[in-house]
Amino acid sequence: SNSVIQHNVGEDKKKILFYKIRVWKPFREYYQIRDCLYLINKKYVPWNFRIRLLIMLTIRPMMHCLFLDRRIERFKYIFRGICDYLNKVHGELNFKEK
Repeated sequence: SNSVIQHNVGEDKKKILFYKIRVWKPFREYYQIRDCLYLINKKYVPWNFRIRLLIMLTIRPMMHCLFLDRRIERFKYIFRGICDYLNKVHGELNFKEK
């Protein structure tokens, strides 16, 4: 009960106008896109959360590709996440196939 775990979401934050973007490694884009697409189609997910997921699928990837570093790498992971969703790929990303 006396244990403490230090945990950070992402590597950094970048401020753009009045909005802060969390910066994480580009391969995280893959999981966010693919898994958001899976969740949107699940019947147990409430509609208000589906709307939030749609925003995450449109606005967030555009902002990341425009304002964060390693843009092309991020775009490739986003595209691969969409392709893997369409091909019904589950599980971990195989980094050897990059």
